[in-house]
Amino acid sequence: MSEIKVIDDFLNEENFEGLKVIFNRRITWTFSDILDENSLICDQKYNYQYVHSVYIKQEPVSRYFDNVIPLLTKLDARAIVRCKVNSICREEEIVVHGFHTDLEFPEEHSTGLDGMKTAILYLNTNNGFTCFEEGTKVESVANRCVIFPAHYRHSGTTCTDVHRRLAINLVYF
Repeated sequence: MSEIKVIDDFLNEENFEGLKVIFNRRITWTFSDILDENSLICDQKYNYQYVHSVYIKQEPVSRYFDNVIPLLTKLDARAIVRCKVNSICREEEIVVHGFHTDLEFPEEHSTGLDGMKTAILYLNTNNGFTCFEEGTKVESVANRCVIFPAHYRHSGTTCTDVHRRLAINLVYF
């Protein structure tokens, strides 16, 4: 039985608008590989994204952390493991990057830690998507949130119809 939940209009308009600061060109982005070579199923030239870290190593690291609090509240997040914003640039065709979990789980913990979840909140509408190894596909629609157990293998994609695909990626309890 799938535990993937897809919720449209996840945040109210005011709280979602508060996240639009992420579209600001002055925000700090870090260039990053998306996956390690073992998980990658596309050409290495597509293995990149820009990341804005919001919360890592048990502390907020972005001046925009407060903008994310309504998301945390709506998810009833009790403990944050990691929160970041991913910006994936447009390509000429949709590229699926490769199935992965957002955190490494040792083999003996392959089902993940009880209660740990991943949430992806899409910040813009585009023709990219998130797909799961079991076959579910979730299209990128602004203010849509997909929530699933953190041990579920999934993949993001590029888009072809807008400048970039933006999403908040949150791992939490």
